[in-house]
Amino acid sequence: MKATKTVEYRQCDFCRSDSDSCFHKCLSCGKDVCYSCKDKVGVEYRRAVSVSGSGDGFYCHDCDEKDTSELHTAYQQMRSLTRESEGFYTDFRKRSEVAEKKVKQLRNEYDRQQKQKEQS
Repeated sequence: MKATKTVEYRQCDFCRSDSDSCFHKCLSCGKDVCYSCKDKVGVEYRRAVSVSGSGDGFYCHDCDEKDTSELHTAYQQMRSLTRESEGFYTDFRKRSEVAEKKVKQLRNEYDRQQKQKEQS
């Protein structure tokens, strides 16, 4: 006996692939985007400053430019704060490396002077 089945599956709205199991959905227009296309056709926002992306805040490029909703604005603010935090850390790391190098240099000089005093 032959039977006809209707099968529902997700398909990437950009490359038409249905083989990828990890899909993102644009929060504005609802387009499905496969994992392979997500970096090319959209932006993934973090939901917190100190965590990596989870597909939580995904917008295709067209919607990312046009959307003015409170949610989208909050995601953009989170991205701005994340970048600011990363900038602070980078600057802090540079300054701490300079200070650590100076302490090491001065400590070596101090130890050398102490050794000379002991020898004399």
